[in-house]
Amino acid sequence: MIGQNIRFMWKNRWDDATLSASSEDSGFPVTNTQHRWHTRTWRSELGLTGGLSGAYIKADLGDDYDIETLIIKNHNFSMLESGDILRIQANNTDAWGAPALDETIPVTSGLIIKFFSSVQTYRYWRLVMTDTLNSDGYLEIGRIFLGPYFEPYYNFQSKSPAFLDLSTVKRSTGGQISSDQKSRYRTWAYSFGAINSDDFDTFWEMWQEAGLSKEYFICQDPTHATPYLVTYYVQNTDNWGFDPIIKNFDRLTITVEELL
Repeated sequence: MIGQNIRFMWKNRWDDATLSASSEDSGFPVTNTQHRWHTRTWRSELGLTGGLSGAYIKADLGDDYDIETLIIKNHNFSMLESGDILRIQANNTDAWGAPALDETIPVTSGLIIKFFSSVQTYRYWRLVMTDTLNSDGYLEIGRIFLGPYFEPYYNFQSKSPAFLDLSTVKRSTGGQISSDQKSRYRTWAYSFGAINSDDFDTFWEMWQEAGLSKEYFICQDPTHATPYLVTYYVQNTDNWGFDPIIKNFDRLTITVEELL
């Protein structure tokens, strides 16, 4: 059913935007939010008077594109005080006294995701942050996605997860084991029992954008009580092969790996 199926966020308008910020640490510029490594972050300037109140990141998209989703992957927000808040604003002009869009965003650990109730078509966007007791003394954001989502008509039928480990394990000549501990991560294979002809064209557009080399986001269940827990930052690991069922309908399996 439309509105409850998996969503793909692959066309990131944020990446082509002209960015500015209320402040930035010289080693952590705001353009880091356009970098695929979510661990390469923007930081506000440490020790700046008032830097934890009303700080902002602003994006000029260059045109008034259709926007349906905001995602923040990796942040240090604590939001402990009653006046602390995260807001998303948008406008047709670079003026912020009374922006056309001005909404509060709930802050969740690790990843923040917001689906707008309707398509928002604006050129200028701002994230405004107040986190007055942030123990780091600065505000920090990793990867940002701002763009539309693609929700196929039919949902995936099954999901096959796998847990992987980048660690290396060695044995001594006596048989004892030693290991070089590295990160663990997950992969998922989503099996779609039917892809209709309209969605086939969109999957082709998505493949042209991402292929095997570019990152994107998946929200496995947008109706989930805590959708940030089922939203993943991923990359395709295999080519997509479509298996015809009948005319205008195909099966498809999409295998992705979680990006660390």
